[in-house]
Amino acid sequence: MGLEFSAEQEQVASLFTSYRNDIDIYTEDEDKDKAFYKKLFTRLLDGSGINISDVYPLGASSEVIDACRRDTDTSRKKIYIVDGDIFILLTPKAPIPNLFVLDSYCMENLVIDEEAVCKTLCNRSGEMEYEDIRHNYNYNQMIENHKIDIIELFFYKALDKKFSNRFALYSIGKYYDKNNHLDHTKIAQEKDEIKNRLVATGLLTQEEFDAELVLLRGRFPYTYETFHKIISGKDFLIPMIDLHARNTLGIKAGYSKIAWKYNFCQHCSLNRLQPLKDAIIQAAQ
Repeated sequence: MGLEFSAEQEQVASLFTSYRNDIDIYTEDEDKDKAFYKKLFTRLLDGSGINISDVYPLGASSEVIDACRRDTDTSRKKIYIVDGDIFILLTPKAPIPNLFVLDSYCMENLVIDEEAVCKTLCNRSGEMEYEDIRHNYNYNQMIENHKIDIIELFFYKALDKKFSNRFALYSIGKYYDKNNHLDHTKIAQEKDEIKNRLVATGLLTQEEFDAELVLLRGRFPYTYETFHKIISGKDFLIPMIDLHARNTLGIKAGYSKIAWKYNFCQHCSLNRLQPLKDAIIQAAQ
């Protein structure tokens, strides 16, 4: 097992390699995610004239934010990047100097799209053509089959966080049946548990709960874009993609979540990452 360092130690250690960067980029996650971030930022910044040789994962979102607040060194260009998390449904994390908050649940969300998934599956298969995979996998239908139930579930989780400060996030597999299909009754059961707990404890009346749901549904319609924005890419979208490949293509991918996102970032559209690219370029000036 390799040595593990605190966010503060990682931040200090970056001073020894910062000469290789035009800007220092600090992110969430761990050292094992570094290859993903380097690959993604190198592709994102291609043609910008900004060189990135190292990226510095600091751990959880709170650790990245704390490190950003502590950082008073003005001799280096830098940017700290954190996920939007469940707060994108509530009150987004407050920006501070040098901090960029993603407008999506997590970084994984921004590298997941149909082309990235199908090209990754094509490389994994080695036997099926891209168009055959695209047709048989039917990415958009997969989203359609999950969209309303999963978006609603995250609405309920957001209200649980807002009013009871309770938030439990499981892998999407918890809501599947033994055949790896979405089990609507399991989702309905968890939604009922959340609503009953909030109402029974007097945190909300039934009318207030319903009104809060109406507000969320108005802000986040049941669309492809909402699904890719507010649902956890790491814990829901990637496992969903994996299980759907097993069901439709017979591919037992055997990829870790890190391997999936590493492949996705090489093929995804960069359009949704444009605000992050603009922020990095501005911070590097």
